[in-house]
Amino acid sequence: MIGANLVVDFRREGYAAYELFERSELVVTAAASLAAYILEHKQQVGLLTNGMDAVDRLTFELQEQESQSRSEMRRLTQLRVESDRLRPVEVPLRRGDFQLWQLRHVLARLELSDGLPLGELLLQEYPRLPRDAAVIVLAPEVPYSLATALGELKRSGFTIAAFVVAAAPAWEQAAVALSVHNI
Repeated sequence: MIGANLVVDFRREGYAAYELFERSELVVTAAASLAAYILEHKQQVGLLTNGMDAVDRLTFELQEQESQSRSEMRRLTQLRVESDRLRPVEVPLRRGDFQLWQLRHVLARLELSDGLPLGELLLQEYPRLPRDAAVIVLAPEVPYSLATALGELKRSGFTIAAFVVAAAPAWEQAAVALSVHNI
């Protein structure tokens, strides 16, 4: 077994409104379980996601907390529902118990975002990813752009695996899209 970079798709657009909470929680649970399993076997694990870290949102909101009136304060303390954050949330590859703790905490704080589609994120970030670890994607769907990006990574020498957390129609579409690239 080799280590893994867990790549989690947490872009709001990928999740159907009626299953938003359930599917996003399943993706986080699957990522945490995979991380624990891989680390238990003394291998390295990292994380890359297009989601938003709640700590980043809260830090941003706290910086805006200066207001002149109560109504302005109420407006400033409301949760942001959209994020234009383009920097991915990432945890570098490492081994050990602290890595599991860190991954679980980052996954627990993860929020859906309006950032880059996962295919674009992977194409931007893959030159920085270590090739001695597999790329394991966890996503609710596999659009053409993601399948193409994964195919490119595979041609570049990465070991690729994909977990599609979706109902039958979306899963079947993902299987077709990935099979074109022998994934």
